[in-house]
Amino acid sequence: LIQFWNDSKAISQNQQYMFGDVFLTAPVVDENKKSQSVYLPFYNSTDRPGPLWIDVGSGFIYDEQDGRYRIGFTGYQNGGQSVDVPVPLDSVPLFVIAGSIVPVLDPRVMTLNNATNNSVITWNKLKHIRHVWVFVDENFNASGQSWDTDMYKLSHYQKDLLIFDITGAPNDYIHIIQITGPWKSLGLPGNVETDGHEIIVVKEWEQLVQDNSGEGYYYDDINSVLWLRLVKHETAKIMLTK
Repeated sequence: LIQFWNDSKAISQNQQYMFGDVFLTAPVVDENKKSQSVYLPFYNSTDRPGPLWIDVGSGFIYDEQDGRYRIGFTGYQNGGQSVDVPVPLDSVPLFVIAGSIVPVLDPRVMTLNNATNNSVITWNKLKHIRHVWVFVDENFNASGQSWDTDMYKLSHYQKDLLIFDITGAPNDYIHIIQITGPWKSLGLPGNVETDGHEIIVVKEWEQLVQDNSGEGYYYDDINSVLWLRLVKHETAKIMLTK
């Protein structure tokens, strides 16, 4: 946890670590544990407050049909404290820094390498489909970048307007985006526009992950997630309504 070098308790942890720049994980190493204590680091600096953390592991929903993880909002936790999280056998404690955007591979990808067997789905076959997880901060902003330096940003532009921007991605890419946060405290998605035209609202999120789908959006009220599918567009305006 050396990125929290000013937090002496974080530095002393020997059974948890950062997985990349924004994820914190604490694998269970003892048998028969029902819960795990996880220390959430903080910057310990007046110049850099926070961070806030989101319990990703408790909010994950795994779809066995296609191997997809769906995210959900479980609330914010302050850094500088230890929290207890349940640890069923099929999960590992996992937290993310609020305000992070994380691009992930399509769940059908089997390998990052090329393959001689055509039945093997490689990253190169599906690199034009990019999935993006957005974990907003308390002001409903977030930012992040992909492995090839494409930039993603969600801005709370006005009281009733969010703007999602993509910079650098080829214009033929498809983005399937999940945005999670305390939507009910801000306002629910009323409609979504790209290039001045409104995209359709669909009845279920599964419609947005089909290869033949067009642009659309869906709001998952139970898990507090807005799903977006953008095709050949770099900006989406999300209008909010109470």
